[in-house]
Amino acid sequence: MEKFKGPIALALSEGVTKLIGLILLPLITASLSLEEFGVYALFLVNYIFFMALYVAILNNFVLVRYFNRGGRVVFESRGAIFFNILFFLFLSLIFLPFSIFFNLWNYFLIFIISSFSCLISQPAQIYLTIKQCRQEYSSYAKFSLVYIVCYAALAVFAFIVGLSNWYEFALLIFLSHAIQTTFLFFYEKRVVRAIIISRNRSLSEYVKHFRGLLANSIFGWARVNVDKYFVLSIIGNAALATYSLGFQLGAVIGLLNTILIKILNPILFSSFKSQQTQKAKKVTLLMLIAFILITLIYIALVPYVVEWFFNDDYIDSVYIAQLVSVGYLLQVLVSIFGAVLFYERRNYLISALSIFSFLVLLLSLLSIFKLGLFNANNVALCFVFSWLVHFLLTSYFALKEPLFKGFISNG
Repeated sequence: MEKFKGPIALALSEGVTKLIGLILLPLITASLSLEEFGVYALFLVNYIFFMALYVAILNNFVLVRYFNRGGRVVFESRGAIFFNILFFLFLSLIFLPFSIFFNLWNYFLIFIISSFSCLISQPAQIYLTIKQCRQEYSSYAKFSLVYIVCYAALAVFAFIVGLSNWYEFALLIFLSHAIQTTFLFFYEKRVVRAIIISRNRSLSEYVKHFRGLLANSIFGWARVNVDKYFVLSIIGNAALATYSLGFQLGAVIGLLNTILIKILNPILFSSFKSQQTQKAKKVTLLMLIAFILITLIYIALVPYVVEWFFNDDYIDSVYIAQLVSVGYLLQVLVSIFGAVLFYERRNYLISALSIFSFLVLLLSLLSIFKLGLFNANNVALCFVFSWLVHFLLTSYFALKEPLFKGFISNG
């Protein structure tokens, strides 16, 4: 039982971290009007994008290099952080003239808050990824609690004092990340010092890694968010609020996938390196079966969740949430089969698969619009179809990798 305490602690902390926004949704929807929540949903879209652009690529860089460089990866992180800040400044210079010329200050504020929230979290995310690689799950869980407690406390405070603007709730996410990173300076001075005094010699390596996965991040984000822009443009803000709630409820399965990968990737990467696959195969199979069962149970419970915690304006979110849950179950399969592609650094192939899957989604959305079938339910069906295509292509290329063939046949 002792050996399961660490993974359980990681699963619980990562689960609550990813689900805290959903847990607090009843407070947020009660505080914001339907239109304000629609704008807040757009903020979340951008926040998720910049998490993929800055944090996910950075975490993957640390994860892959850890198994090649070991603990020295922490001394190679400053260049990555420096590059992400420069890239943010570059995007700001592009977006600012458009905001001035077209009077898009609301969207520029979304861009600034979401970007700052991700950039300020980078040192904390590096620390958590290293703990994940070392399988020091208890330390990982304890540090994750800082963000969870801060965000929950701030959200409850905002609800009590009666905040009613989307940007006020968006700033709560930024403040929570800022507090967690500040806490790291006191909690783990050695790691912070190592990042600060490290040289930028890994900058070129990170730029190469970033360039390879840039399309994967952009088109991966676009694939889970372009539908929202279609809904906003064609049906309107109120419909976007309903659709976004359904999508966020369905995305619970996607968030659980993040937990699965946090636990599974170090195990899979170790087995790829050592060629000792028996244990990794058993763990992977058990987790996959458990995930399928959890998804089916969750789909059955979604109607009750909406009925109990949200008002009647959001009743149409139920079917959308169920469809999106199926889409994210397919994402789990993509993550498992795609692990070998990440390990073998097939970054451009990974990006190409994301681009193709995005194009499948885009063509599907345009098709239902052209056929006069555009509604929220059919948009969610297009989302599921795009993940099915992504899984079939990922499994095809993964099965061509000698390392993955050995993983399946050995042990």
